[in-house]
This record gives sequence, structure tokens and C-alpha cells, in this order.
Amino acid sequence: MLARTVPALLLALGTLLAPSVLAQVPDPGTPPNAPKIPATPDPRSDFNPFSATDNPAVKPKKSKTAVVNVNTGTADQLQLLEGVDAAKAEKIILSRPYTFLNDLINKGIFTDEELKAVRPQLTLLKSSSPPVPAQKEPPAQTQTQKEQ
Repeated sequence: MLARTVPALLLALGTLLAPSVLAQVPDPGTPPNAPKIPATPDPRSDFNPFSATDNPAVKPKKSKTAVVNVNTGTADQLQLLEGVDAAKAEKIILSRPYTFLNDLINKGIFTDEELKAVRPQLTLLKSSSPPVPAQKEPPAQTQTQKEQ
């Protein structure tokens, strides 16, 4: 009886352990001492080769449609404008506040020609959205309208 039970137990144990043992076998094409390559980047690494802030070789594209408030825009937002580099953006920020866009000429940041080119992209409004036209008051009711 024992002679039959031992092989049966070994067979059952082998079928239970076989998947886990086979799963740990290294790929035959990979040398045993090859370094492991992580599937995800190292989370401690802040470098992003595709980010304009991390990689000076990648520059943000200039925009002819961006509208930036000269009193509140960040250096990155100002650099989106044609003709504005990091040094000029810093000058704009350090010379704040502005009451008129011509203050940019008076403070020596832009020439007259440069300001003409970039003026459509600059604003002094608190909101960079276009102003909303004032609503007209409804006409006063006449005596006949009140009676109805």
C-alpha cells in the first residue's frame, strides 16, 4: 500500500509545483549575469528630455495667437511671444507695473517697431478674455403696457 501511495503523492506534488518552478526559469536567450533593465524610469530622476524646462535644446514654440497680460504673465508665458527671450521676459517682470503698453517702450524693453509687432498679443486687462459689451437696460414700460 505504501508503495502505491508515495508515487501518487509525488505525482500530485509535482503537478502542483511545476507551474511555479517553470515560471522562475530565465529566458534561454538572456545571459544569466545580464543587468536587469527597469520597465519604468527611475522615480528619483527629474530629468525629462522632452520638457522645455529641463532640456534647453527643446524650446517652446512661439505663438502668434497667445495673449499675455504684461502685469501678471509668467516668464514662460511671456517667452511664447515673438521676439521675447528669457532676458526680455525677466526685464518685463522686473519693470512692472505697467499702466499703458507704451510703458514698455518708455522703460527700454521694446523698440517702437518691436512693440508694434507684439502689441496684438499683449494686454493689461485683468482677464485676458475679450471685454463683454455692456448690457442695455430694457426700455421703460409705457402706461398701456402697465395696464395689461
